Amino acid sequence: MLLGGLQGAQAQWATVSAGGTDTVGGVTISSSLGEWDVQTMDYSGGQIQWGVQQPYRMPLWLQTRLTGSLLYGNAAATPLVGTAVQLRQGAQLLASALTNAGGQFDFGMVDTGQYQLTYQNPTPWRGVNSTDALEVLRHFANGNLLQGLYRQAADVNARNLINALEAQSIARRTIRLLNQFPAGDWLYSRSGLSIAAQANAQNTAMVVPITALCYGDVNGSYTPGAPLRTGWMPVEPRGVVSAGEADEAYEWPIHWVEGGNVGAITLELQVPQGLEVERVMAGQSRDVSESLYYHQTGDVLRVAWYGLDPWEVEPGGELIRLKVRGEPAAPWHYGAESELADGWAQPISGFRLSMPQRAGGGLEALVLPNPMGERGRLWCSVPGKGEVSYRLSDAFGRLVWTGATEVQRASVFEVELPAERMGQAAYQLQVVWQGGTGKQEYRTVRIVKN
Repeated sequence: MLLGGLQGAQAQWATVSAGGTDTVGGVTISSSLGEWDVQTMDYSGGQIQWGVQQPYRMPLWLQTRLTGSLLYGNAAATPLVGTAVQLRQGAQLLASALTNAGGQFDFGMVDTGQYQLTYQNPTPWRGVNSTDALEVLRHFANGNLLQGLYRQAADVNARNLINALEAQSIARRTIRLLNQFPAGDWLYSRSGLSIAAQANAQNTAMVVPITALCYGDVNGSYTPGAPLRTGWMPVEPRGVVSAGEADEAYEWPIHWVEGGNVGAITLELQVPQGLEVERVMAGQSRDVSESLYYHQTGDVLRVAWYGLDPWEVEPGGELIRLKVRGEPAAPWHYGAESELADGWAQPISGFRLSMPQRAGGGLEALVLPNPMGERGRLWCSVPGKGEVSYRLSDAFGRLVWTGATEVQRASVFEVELPAERMGQAAYQLQVVWQGGTGKQEYRTVRIVKN
């Protein structure tokens, strides 16, 4: 079969009237002095006698101009550019067209029939993380939250089922423990096509809209063609962490500066040289081991967590905790692909991460959060055995609170501040460490109570 050709065309019959000019399909037939002059194409059949016109019948080939568009299933309906859309009939490739800058393609005139559409998409698979895993888990637990193509995109294991196993596969691919889904990378809203032109309807057109999604991108977060979010952002230094002997493992927390409700965590961390990550845990000793995944490739550590039971992280509170070994040669960084989402699977924009610095042998003091609300903590790092005392004063120098802590060795610890004694104002907190040999160090921290 040839597009625009005659082979396999559906035939209709028409009678050419006597005299004048008739156009039948794409064929023009005119008569002059009883003689026929056929233009455009030859014909056979019929009978012509001098001065007498006999009926003539010829076939009409029914064709439709087939065009369409290929758009991504995000809120902006981003055009997919440079995708080869192929028109097939069985094993035979009939035509192929590349989508243009607007995602449109054009196959020209196509005969009536049944066809299949296939795709060769050069756009990379992206847009999938722990937020999508949470969406899938919420769909499984609450029923029918995902509809249409987004529901199909959730079936990453090609089982015609959507449950916790699909969410787990999405999380495993997020941290690169899984290289490809059993269902593949891309999903399209149309694979079959039926063209049925109307008799005597010439130059008809059929416009086919097609939507595409990456498998697993159930919230349509990917924007094809947009610049890749690359680069590394430094984790803000806040507080200090101390380690024991050089060969001992120690824990290093990662804090969420703003705090809030979290239902999904996707982190891409650049591990400094000199450090070995042995384990990743949820912050504040939460038991989420069944849905917490992590994997390190080279110096990149990827962490994924999602759950139907979100937790509230206080401003400056722990998000996750790492068990590490070694001495870092540089600060920590996190990638632009990192994302936090709340319990309703809504991404949280503009979040910041902080980590304590490795203790440098002196006294360090930090208040988190600052400004503080109904609760606040003092984080201290001390160089050795001694006594740590605290003196909290208001802006006029009036004493609000004092306290002290005995320490037995170099360590990091925290102290709850008396927020109930503090009105909405600015304060000065003086922290003094008195060593056993008479050595003394102090730090002053300015605190704002909201």
